[in-house]
Amino acid sequence: MDRLVSYACWRPQTIDVDCVSINLPCPENVFTLDEPFKTPTLTTLPYPCEATRFGLSPYFITALEIWSQATYIQILGGLRHVSRVASTSVGAFDQLSTRLEAFNNSMPGSMQWSTPNRRAFRHIHQEGLFIHLHLTLLNTACIVNQESLPYPAEGRDAHRQGLLSDESNGTGTDQERSVTACVRASTEIVAILQEARNSDLQATNQLQSVVSAFAMLSAANVQLWIQYVQSRDRNAPQHAEARVESIIAMLESWKMTWPVAEDWLNTIRLLRRLYEATYAPISGSSDGQHLNNVADPPAQAADDAQDRPVARLIEGNGLPDFKERLVDKLRFTLLSSLEDMDARKRVLKPSMTTGRDQVELPASEIDEFEYWVPESYDFGLPDLYLSNTWPGLESGHLYAPDAV
Repeated sequence: MDRLVSYACWRPQTIDVDCVSINLPCPENVFTLDEPFKTPTLTTLPYPCEATRFGLSPYFITALEIWSQATYIQILGGLRHVSRVASTSVGAFDQLSTRLEAFNNSMPGSMQWSTPNRRAFRHIHQEGLFIHLHLTLLNTACIVNQESLPYPAEGRDAHRQGLLSDESNGTGTDQERSVTACVRASTEIVAILQEARNSDLQATNQLQSVVSAFAMLSAANVQLWIQYVQSRDRNAPQHAEARVESIIAMLESWKMTWPVAEDWLNTIRLLRRLYEATYAPISGSSDGQHLNNVADPPAQAADDAQDRPVARLIEGNGLPDFKERLVDKLRFTLLSSLEDMDARKRVLKPSMTTGRDQVELPASEIDEFEYWVPESYDFGLPDLYLSNTWPGLESGHLYAPDAV
């Protein structure tokens, strides 16, 4: 719960696994038969994985712990944070990639993703855990590699060469390997979602979770990159667009019973809007349509406001400089999926209005944003917080502790 809340709310983690001793869950049959069992910890869990002996829960928690380390690097500033604090040539993302690969290689064939394996775990009432284990592993693969995706300064913002363009981290084979791993992981996330949704109602219901939603957002971001940036395969953009639409359709199906799904839908729409504003040609109909689809937060009822008063999100020590790297804007949009919509829309405005001298934007797009962002500020990402700030956020920058 601590890790999920930290990522969902863009706040610091409060439990350090190095400072606590927690045993992992026992297999369910141990409780049923009341047999003695010595439970392992994160450091003593044996590998290769033994699902028949320990069940899936310990391995899911281990996967979630690896995921939480990757997401915390995102919260602290991504690869910029890694380059700032790394004392060796091997960065934190590289270490997590190695650990993730070792974890995947330790899983026997019975724990690898496949339709027969998913059905087999259904018989022991662990189908949902099996699905979420693989979504978590694939989501981690997306996170540790997605900032290596190249974002060339092309399209309508080409005149901002060096400002919007994201310097690729790593060169040659290393970068190619990261891009391939990221694209493969995002595609497999969508494949798992589609298989579970198309199988039966029981599998579909297993998907409705925060873990699934985070994986869907990561996959959507990478697929949007394929659609708008990658140009090697002529058919890749069409396939990527179809995958994004399948994610949107699943989140749409959750809205009636899970209102937070609307915030995640808006996140995907904002991500798409950023890519469109940066790389796609101007189209008054399509661009405006995507922007208008971003819903404003629902009005809070008076009774609810009295029962549960919530401070309105404000900006901290100054407005940010939106001549940042696109990857930073994308990371901000993903991390702020539950934040105030007005604050999130400010990220889009400069991307839309930069280059006004080259392209005349439709008035409907410009009027959508009420806020003027001065160009004199040189802060990083927005310092967004409620009334209780924390030391990690200062002047709009993310500062890391001594160690992650």
